Amino acid sequence: MANLRFRLTIIAVGLMLIALALGLLTPGLISLLHDEASTVHLLAATFVFVGLCGAAFYALMERALDPVTRLIDTFMRMRAGDLNPRLPVEGPEEMRRMARGFNDMLEDLEMQIRDSEVGRQSAERERHVLEGALATSERFRWTIDAAPFGIVVTDASIHVVYQNPASDSGFRQLASFGDIGSSIVGEPISSLYPEPDQVAPILADPDRLPHEMDVTIGPHRLHFTANAVFDEDEEFAGIVMMWEEVETLELVVEDEPKPELSEDFVESLEDEFDFNEGLEPVDPDSGIGEEILAEVEDLENEAVEMIGEDLDAVESDALELAEEESDPVENGILRGDTAVPYEVRRTANLVKRSVGVLADRLKAVSTTVDALCDEGDSLRKTIEEISDQAEATRQLIDERAEPLQDLLDHQKRASMQRQEAANLVKVLKSSLSEAAEMDRSMDQLRGSIEHLVVSSKVEISRMGEDTGGIRVVIDAIGDLGDEARRVGESTHVCIRELAERVDEVIDLAREQGDVSGLVERLESRAATALSRIERTQNESSERDELLKEMARGQAEIAKHIANQIKELSDLVTLTSKVAIEQVETVGGD
Repeated sequence: MANLRFRLTIIAVGLMLIALALGLLTPGLISLLHDEASTVHLLAATFVFVGLCGAAFYALMERALDPVTRLIDTFMRMRAGDLNPRLPVEGPEEMRRMARGFNDMLEDLEMQIRDSEVGRQSAERERHVLEGALATSERFRWTIDAAPFGIVVTDASIHVVYQNPASDSGFRQLASFGDIGSSIVGEPISSLYPEPDQVAPILADPDRLPHEMDVTIGPHRLHFTANAVFDEDEEFAGIVMMWEEVETLELVVEDEPKPELSEDFVESLEDEFDFNEGLEPVDPDSGIGEEILAEVEDLENEAVEMIGEDLDAVESDALELAEEESDPVENGILRGDTAVPYEVRRTANLVKRSVGVLADRLKAVSTTVDALCDEGDSLRKTIEEISDQAEATRQLIDERAEPLQDLLDHQKRASMQRQEAANLVKVLKSSLSEAAEMDRSMDQLRGSIEHLVVSSKVEISRMGEDTGGIRVVIDAIGDLGDEARRVGESTHVCIRELAERVDEVIDLAREQGDVSGLVERLESRAATALSRIERTQNESSERDELLKEMARGQAEIAKHIANQIKELSDLVTLTSKVAIEQVETVGGD
């Protein structure tokens, strides 16, 4: 049987049929065996039959609920933190589907936990690096704060962003002379100089730094030294100015004229002065009243009412089974001919009711198993969605990686082409120079041959007519001159072709242009790809949290199934107790 629901239904129907057959056949069997069988034999047969039914029912239930028990054990191990166990893909169709979904879920959880551990280790390394950088920055800050001279730091717009305690206290003391403010943070650093308009362009230009200057504020002469600061990209980041007092000037204070005192005023100083003159006596206790203190009410803690739990279904079933039916008595005594059949019928009715309750419990268990299967299907769908999301992330990374790789390859090819073009231009230039020299040599050779031919003809004309062989040689030399002329023309053509090729190579190098635009496109596409990858990672994290919530839901459903099975076992125990009591009652009668 591949279906768990069908299996449980068959067990319940079989138990009801057994109970029905027992109720129908027992009276006839007792009437037939009334003379041959005694009460002891009937009790022994009933006890054996009930035992066999209980053992058969226990075996069937154990076999039917064995996949659920394995699932509960696996869930408990997973809840304890052990992700190694896997459910065997066997048993009913629902259990096989749930086992496959559960195993896939565990594999995905292990993969996500492994990825989380890798991310945690990476974050830990980054944290150590940041802690080291922070410690270095703090030590540098402590060094600046402990410096005995003033240090002022500005940003790229030469506005003051920080000054150490020595600078702060020094400028606060100099503020009394009116040439400088008590707080300079946020102000341009050029405001510390006597001519800020002239000093500001110098301080804003890092090429004109460092800049040193002596400034006089009141009686104090200060020495300012401004140095440029650059960041990691060699960009101008601001100014660090160090200053200290190099000299204290003496102030010349002119003597002020003393006021002249009159003789009457001097004489009045000799008389005694009554300090209490014109004052009225005042009572020291007048105007003082007692203040009334307000009482503070204490806050009362509100009692939290506990929500009571409902009565267990097993208790109601036990109470229902404990109700006794009215016995057919006559004057308080059972009729002898109907005592034993009545007890048997009563036992059969109780067993039938117990079987009905068990059937209801089995239906509840099957419903819970269906819910667990549906939850497993939803969990499987969620895992498939996460897998699709991971595949989409991989495709996105591949899509973004291919253009970036193409841009990098294109940049490398452009660099190689520019290098080859430069080398080719050098070779062509050297070839042009060699060709020009060869052209000049050919011109000189042709001129020499023509001069030789003319000289030879002149000499032959002087020698007479017996110079036929020499004339042939001279004609051959003349042909050689013509050939040299043709070679010279070919050389000129080659030189022109080389010059045209050099021009083409130079034009090609110019068409290549600057690769700054290519680098900017590369950076923009890389930034876009990184942002999309970050969004995809955030979505994967959200999916991970959803998967954890669904795993907790699976654990709660498994716990509920365990409670149902426990209730079933309690109900079976109660049914067996009722059967034993009925047997004892029949035996006592």
